[in-house]
Amino acid sequence: MKDFFSFLGGAALGAAIGAGVIIFSAPKTGSETRQTLSERWNSALDLGRRAARQREQELWADFNTRVRAPAGLPVSDHTNGRLIDEQTAV
Repeated sequence: MKDFFSFLGGAALGAAIGAGVIIFSAPKTGSETRQTLSERWNSALDLGRRAARQREQELWADFNTRVRAPAGLPVSDHTNGRLIDEQTAV
């Protein structure tokens, strides 16, 4: 157990030293770094949202093709919430 706590203490000390070195040797100011990180974060969120919307459309198209159309149910377009005919869903 003593070895485990020694390891944790060493890891924490190493992380603190590494963070200090990075902070003091950064080529940008804090506000510039925060701005860059914010832009990257927002870009990643936007990319994830677009990928989720695209995948949702693919899944609804697959659902319409496999379930609704063979059952004779009206096929729905979930991008704008309206019903469409079976020929345009495929």
